[in-house]
Amino acid sequence: MKIRPNSLTPSQNSDKTSLRSAYAQTTQSPSSPSRSATSGSVQLSHTARALQQLQNDSQDIHLERVRAIKEALQSGTLQINSAAIADGLLQSAQDLLK
Repeated sequence: MKIRPNSLTPSQNSDKTSLRSAYAQTTQSPSSPSRSATSGSVQLSHTARALQQLQNDSQDIHLERVRAIKEALQSGTLQINSAAIADGLLQSAQDLLK
């Protein structure tokens, strides 16, 4: 069966028009979210603001220490203490098991 675009009868054409208008009404209905509804404001709790402040204030990376390690690597003077690394790993493992 072939469907030809010009094979619509007038009654079918009016059905097509009513379907288009119904679709247009549903896509523009007030129940769908509008831009003003999605651009509302959010208020953070006191705890969330405090956590955000802690995150902004604390610096996880000690930039001076990183710079010193980079310089020691580049100059070939970085000395790695494997015993201290091993002790630190063991201590971390013990702390996790507590």
